Amino acid sequence: KDLALKFSDSTELLNLQLPELDWGFKIKIRGFKKVVLDESSTRQALAWAAFGNITFQSVGFKDFDSINVQHVYSKEVNKADEIDDWENFDIATQFFLKNYIENINNINKDWIKKNTEYKHRDFLKFSQLVKQKLKL
Repeated sequence: KDLALKFSDSTELLNLQLPELDWGFKIKIRGFKKVVLDESSTRQALAWAAFGNITFQSVGFKDFDSINVQHVYSKEVNKADEIDDWENFDIATQFFLKNYIENINNINKDWIKKNTEYKHRDFLKFSQLVKQKLKL
């Protein structure tokens, strides 16, 4: 991590110290799905699901761990109403990102079981790695 500059007369000019590696998250959206849960003559219960993959990495060098996440957002609407599916997919995406971040600090076993493919113990190890690397 230390880098010294020297000239031909062997006089040390500068001692440069390289900064710590940058850490970050690579987020991929894997897809969306809309489902009709129930309906009557005037109303519908709809669900919008967003699926993603979040990878923790040292930027440009190494991927440490990757997790598939999802969230299903549902609501009841009037059949006559115009529904913006993309707005609802965006809400579902925002929820899985928000819940992922919250679970790094305060792990919720139910969320892990329902929205990831991880086991509680594995997610705990992963969250400890993230907190250690980001100095949280």
